[in-house]
Amino acid sequence: MNLKGKHILITAGPTREYIDPVRFISNDSSGAMGIALAHAAKKVGARVTLICGPVNPPQPPFFKGGYAHVPPLCKGGHARVFPLCKGGYARVSPLCKGGYARVSPLCKGGRGGIFDVISAREMFATVKKYYMRADIIICAAAVSDWRPARCSRRKIKKNECVAEPFGVPSIDGRLKPSATFSGRASSATTILKLVQNPDILAWLGRNKKKRQCLIGFALETENVIKNAIKKLNAKRCDIIVANHVSAIGAQRVSATIISKGGVKRVVTNRAKQVIAREILKTGEKWMRSFFQGSNSR
Repeated sequence: MNLKGKHILITAGPTREYIDPVRFISNDSSGAMGIALAHAAKKVGARVTLICGPVNPPQPPFFKGGYAHVPPLCKGGHARVFPLCKGGYARVSPLCKGGYARVSPLCKGGRGGIFDVISAREMFATVKKYYMRADIIICAAAVSDWRPARCSRRKIKKNECVAEPFGVPSIDGRLKPSATFSGRASSATTILKLVQNPDILAWLGRNKKKRQCLIGFALETENVIKNAIKKLNAKRCDIIVANHVSAIGAQRVSATIISKGGVKRVVTNRAKQVIAREILKTGEKWMRSFFQGSNSR
């Protein structure tokens, strides 16, 4: 596998969409697959940009002695954990001295590093900023499809009126003024209005250059291969990794790596590190094939 010097952008982990200061919409993603991909890419000499949602531990250890960038949208070197925390800021990681995240040595000249994000829109903004530099883009993050239309500045009590202080959260974590709600939440039910988040993979499929290899993931409960192929075509990916929902949190998983044109590679009951290497091999093969085809034309 010859990926030395190639730039690989990877998204990993879940995203969080806050309802109030203590509740959020998210999913069970551990970020293990994306982090395994980052480890594997680093081992073969690639330059890695990892855009990571809230995972535990928050900083992957593969940048030994290195530092990770804080999100580019934050002032003063602090990261916003979510838009509603007191003072608006929170420390990036409790594991970092002085409360700051470290900056990776691969970030020299802006060529790589780790970017901590929380929401889908933060992840999208960071992807848009750095995707053009990548040779291979791997979207392994489990991005929330929906977010609350409005979020509360304080914890919503079960028996409280769903009213102010509410607002529409902007990407930088500030609340925009909005109309307040009225009415009292029922003891049995309440209504949460959701709006769609940007589709990062679909946007990349529309905007990537021909030379860039785009790899997506399809996590399915049924018709795994059929749904993955549908997603491969709809999102304009070059490769898609299909696996069952049982892969979430599992140490050993099975996956089918599907290339455009229908070529499939099945990897059964293997560690995520092994599957990560197979994904990178498939990406490297795609690049080799693309450039050989370009040279012969």
